[in-house]
Amino acid sequence: MIAILMWIAAAGDAATPTINKKVELDGRTYRVEIKGQAVEVFDKSAFTKRSPEAGVKLRRAVEIATGCKIRDAYWEAAHLAGILDCPGSHGPS
Repeated sequence: MIAILMWIAAAGDAATPTINKKVELDGRTYRVEIKGQAVEVFDKSAFTKRSPEAGVKLRRAVEIATGCKIRDAYWEAAHLAGILDCPGSHGPS
């Protein structure tokens, strides 16, 4: 269901550019991909385990890159996806 909502949000913003930001956190590199309010965050290591600890790091990388929290987060393959929840709802900075 969440994936469908993400697809609809992305489809509605067809002209919205994709922004990629690189974040260094605790010696690891993360890539945060932003398209409108949709966000995906990837651990750039060769192997990422789905775990509560990994989820915390990925969420923190989104906060560092955007100044926003991630809501409705879900695992997709080996990365985390969700919707940006920004103060004042003005999108990422």
